[in-house]
Amino acid sequence: MILTRPVQPPYDLTLTHIDPQNIPPVTQGEMRSSRVVAAWTMWEYLGFDQSEQWVQNFPETLKNYDLFLGYDDVTMETFKPNLSEQTRAVKLQGGYNSDEWMLPLPYEDQRDWHGTMKFAMVGLLSLRKNPFVAINAFKALKDEHGDDFDAQLHLKTMIQTLHPSMEQWCPGLKIHYEAWPQQKLMYFYNQIHVLVAPSWGEGKNLPALEALTTGATAILSEFGGHKEWAGPEIAYFVDGPLEEHIPGVKSMRVDIEQMKATMWHIYTNRDEARQKGNLAKRTIPAMLDWEKVVQRLGDIVKSTYPGREIELS
Repeated sequence: MILTRPVQPPYDLTLTHIDPQNIPPVTQGEMRSSRVVAAWTMWEYLGFDQSEQWVQNFPETLKNYDLFLGYDDVTMETFKPNLSEQTRAVKLQGGYNSDEWMLPLPYEDQRDWHGTMKFAMVGLLSLRKNPFVAINAFKALKDEHGDDFDAQLHLKTMIQTLHPSMEQWCPGLKIHYEAWPQQKLMYFYNQIHVLVAPSWGEGKNLPALEALTTGATAILSEFGGHKEWAGPEIAYFVDGPLEEHIPGVKSMRVDIEQMKATMWHIYTNRDEARQKGNLAKRTIPAMLDWEKVVQRLGDIVKSTYPGREIELS
């Protein structure tokens, strides 16, 4: 629609919504033609690697933006020292397309909460995603409880950081390297009970939002974007110390004993977990569908610049 309709300056809003490394400086043309020039981004860690050239250029890159939008408290705390006095900084979590993950009848509520409990991680399971805290906690529960822990841990990834032989080392561990179409992933979400996300840091975490939309609950690291959209009424939080993985850059290392205890608690309190999932299925789309998020964006822009006749549609 944007490409086929004529759009003439002056513009109400010029918005750059991109990862921090690729935020461009504001051009003279954007300053002349736009009532508001905004940057919107997220960052997973507390701090930047000061040896990176793009970080060193940040004060100059960001100086002419009217508005800076950050996904969460971690992003805001990390960016504020790099913003000029003229730039207003506002926290605004990003959204997702909720209707893509809402299952049609009769598939809704088909999850079996009385059979084998299925935990899962989904995404590019790199070091930042911290899959081994989930793997080791799951393995410890299998070793400790044996057949009394009737559970599986599914690891759906597209990067080969997990050796397939781990499936023999840990009964119930399943590694999926296949590229799945969206519909298959949607039905997969509808079969699992718990989406596990013990990552070092997250700006938002789309797999968690997608899984909760189908009625699963989640185990989330209590850091960054997770804290912006989740609470104890729909998910479980685990925490740990903040550590530097490079000098000056801190992120969370989830405690394995907490992860183990939380998995066992969910396994032995299924009705509680099911209630959290049912509530998540109703609240997450209502809160974070892109349509709702863009409405909040419009309110922020209008309240910041009431005299600039902003109209977003």
